[in-house]
Amino acid sequence: MKKILVCDPAHFDVSYEINPWMKNQQGLVDKSLARIQWSLLVNALSEVAEIEVMEGVKGLPDMVFTANAGIVIDDIFFVSNFAHTERQLESKYVSKWAETKTELFQNVIQISHIVFEGEGDCLSAAGSYWVGSGFRSSDNVTKFKFGIDNIFFQQLKLVDPRWYHLDTAFCPLSDSTVMWYPPAFCDASKLNIQNSFQNHVILSEEDALAFAANCVVVEQNLFLPNCSDELVSTLTRLDYDVHRFDLSEFLKAGGAAKCLTLYLN
Repeated sequence: MKKILVCDPAHFDVSYEINPWMKNQQGLVDKSLARIQWSLLVNALSEVAEIEVMEGVKGLPDMVFTANAGIVIDDIFFVSNFAHTERQLESKYVSKWAETKTELFQNVIQISHIVFEGEGDCLSAAGSYWVGSGFRSSDNVTKFKFGIDNIFFQQLKLVDPRWYHLDTAFCPLSDSTVMWYPPAFCDASKLNIQNSFQNHVILSEEDALAFAANCVVVEQNLFLPNCSDELVSTLTRLDYDVHRFDLSEFLKAGGAAKCLTLYLN
């Protein structure tokens, strides 16, 4: 069964601005509602996946977005090195958590010499690890390759700051199908995606702005923020079970379903 990491939202808030979604949102998070929204998503995920819960840390409001905590490759947990000062301390606590999970990870490695923001900017499908750059993770992540042989990376350049992480505009549903928003990418990246996947679910601007691409995929189950009925119909025709959630409080910080989760296997 798939294992997924989440972080308790006790300390979630918008207390600074490091992406366009946070503008004018400081202090406006309804924390009680955020707790309810998070719990509904996590409870639904627990029906199809094993959930690991990491405790949050006071003063680190974005720690709830565990997709950015790192990435697991071959039982090694690579802990992120964040671009913004406001998030850099998260890595210390993520490392401490991962080091206690010897049943899950063979090793825990803190990335230090490049900027890399975990699964927020790195998703695997179609025989490759797809790495986003342009706003957060470094361009040279694809050269770093985490010191692992026989691993293939492809870089995708993001060009619109509203889609500042790869997982906000690009979601592989399988090795042959991808859900994505083309205007978020440079022309070369668009062509790469078009040529690498057989089937494409192209998001409308409305659904892209609703963060529909920020979707958790567990086999045929898709967990995503509120999106259009048209998109649900499209995904249902592709034999996916679509689960929609109100994640309005987390959208104030520029995050949604996938941002709140990290695949551990």
